[in-house]
Amino acid sequence: MKILMVTRYIYDARREDGMVGSGLAIIVSDLVKELGNSHRVFLMTHDRICEAFVNHNIKNISEKYYSEEGFALMIKKISPDIVHFHYIDDYTIRMMEFCSKYKIPFLITFHLYVGDTNISGRERKTSEMEKRVLSIPGLYATCVSSGIKRKIIRDYPFMDNRIDVILNAVNVKRSETFQHKSYETIIGLSVGTICERKNQIMLLEAVNKLPKEICKRFKLIFIGRDRLQGQLSTKIGSMGLGDICEYIGEVPRNEIVKYYEKSDMLICSSELEGFSLSVLEAMSYGLSIVIPSELDFVDDLHDKEGMYFCDEMTPECFADRISECIEDIPNNGRYYRNNKKTLKDMAVSYEKKYHMLINKELE
Repeated sequence: MKILMVTRYIYDARREDGMVGSGLAIIVSDLVKELGNSHRVFLMTHDRICEAFVNHNIKNISEKYYSEEGFALMIKKISPDIVHFHYIDDYTIRMMEFCSKYKIPFLITFHLYVGDTNISGRERKTSEMEKRVLSIPGLYATCVSSGIKRKIIRDYPFMDNRIDVILNAVNVKRSETFQHKSYETIIGLSVGTICERKNQIMLLEAVNKLPKEICKRFKLIFIGRDRLQGQLSTKIGSMGLGDICEYIGEVPRNEIVKYYEKSDMLICSSELEGFSLSVLEAMSYGLSIVIPSELDFVDDLHDKEGMYFCDEMTPECFADRISECIEDIPNNGRYYRNNKKTLKDMAVSYEKKYHMLINKELE
């Protein structure tokens, strides 16, 4: 099978600018590599296209493909059996419309869904693009959580039989040597792009409300690319939290393992998530997790032991759950959860969907 995978970017640690460690970039990168073991996979990003064989070589291409005429030329040159989109922008929408017009099998995966609720700024633009995508004739879709599917069907009832859930997955080879440790200091992680949607500034406000006796034995490490122009570091300083909180920037994926192994808990403060990669990784490493109860993927978590759910997106609620979690960790230790789904399982689910679209079994 020849698969053309379209996304904004992937994670590629060999390139300096490849350290875009967003969950989407990593998930798509892993999926391409897994599919590349059995299929010819062409990956199209904003600045290149590559064919992903077993060795996953990267080949740069000219930007001539970034036009409607260029896309048509590329389709003719590659002749893919299916085009799989992982990202929505004005250009990829036109590409989907092209596929629809010329009956080229295609699939869109919603890694996030904004809809019409509580939207502002950047999310409003995303919402408008979602509407354009969901009006494309012949559209079939997948999404990464049950919550996303419910919202899309709520807003577009005709999608009921045209969208399936394929959960994200990770393969983690964890060490068993770190299970015996001292709990004199409880180490927490906040992993993800520093941005408004992931709400790290609110998390700082929550830490500022922790009881003094908790603060004496707690350290919180922020990891992720900064899109707030230094606001997080500035806030840490101005709030006097330098002894508790540390922002270390973006960390290569092969190095982030040591942070999971040395930490005790993950705090996810996002207002909107499709299926958080950091939560999947934290579950695999046995960390306790503080998380909003209303996120789209909460119902899909196969093991909720060691989860501390925040029913309100307020500093007070997060402070309460964080305190509770910190008090419990010395007694509970780590939770050795088994991954319900592997990368291979995820790839096989997409393969089945591809075959159904190619063979027109969904029409």
